[in-house]
Amino acid sequence: MRNTPPIVALLTDFGLSDHYVGTMKAVMLAINPGLRIVDISHEVAPQDVQQAAYLLWASYKYFPKGSILVGIVDPGVGSPRNILAVRIRHCTFLAPDNGLLDLVISEEAVLQSIVVELEKPGIRSLVLPEISRTFHGRDIYGPLAAQLSMKTPLARLGRNVESRPLPPRFVSRRAPSVPPSILHIDRFGNLVTNIKSDAESLVDRRMRGLIVNRRRVTTWIDDYESAPPNRACLIVGSSGLVEIVVRNGSAARLLNAHKSTLLRTIS
Repeated sequence: MRNTPPIVALLTDFGLSDHYVGTMKAVMLAINPGLRIVDISHEVAPQDVQQAAYLLWASYKYFPKGSILVGIVDPGVGSPRNILAVRIRHCTFLAPDNGLLDLVISEEAVLQSIVVELEKPGIRSLVLPEISRTFHGRDIYGPLAAQLSMKTPLARLGRNVESRPLPPRFVSRRAPSVPPSILHIDRFGNLVTNIKSDAESLVDRRMRGLIVNRRRVTTWIDDYESAPPNRACLIVGSSGLVEIVVRNGSAARLLNAHKSTLLRTIS
């Protein structure tokens, strides 16, 4: 077990109908044949950085110490946008500098933050000889993740940059004034809000529910089975966030809600 390589976890918007995921994994395994690869998801909606940020936040804390998490939802691929390598208490991230890491960084202390500098000879040798304008997952992210799995120092990838603290993104006991919002809509149509379960006492005292598109949602449930049929209800979901759900249905469809839909609290 001492020589077991770390996990590299992948989160992309590549989908599974094309060759992108398989080719990226092939490049990584050519560099480190013993690599352990975990797929968080490859079904992020194309260019949906907000969705990727939520999925990364919801999953990263469950990975073992030393894991390398690669997030590639990169509308700016091929442009001068930066690629970041960020280390926190138990894992390292590779991602474009486009907000994909914001939810994680808003809650975690950053121990080291690097901007990848491909123009430097020592770094250029860590990636593929030819870099395309459209597939940095294969040409840059994959090779760098595989190199990190073989204990290449993070500092070798580029220059250190200061990581400034980000404002709170979640409604919680520590940040009760953060506006409520919809972070994510899952495949069941559940509306995942940014209200943390540790804010339940705050919810109990200050708000009796939420208003979504002029519809009042005030019924709290402990499980889906106890929800009245065809009624939007509130529940604390598996990520520890308050969700708006409909038993055997879609809250998004019932309430005609989207991620940009504004939420209002009911006092």
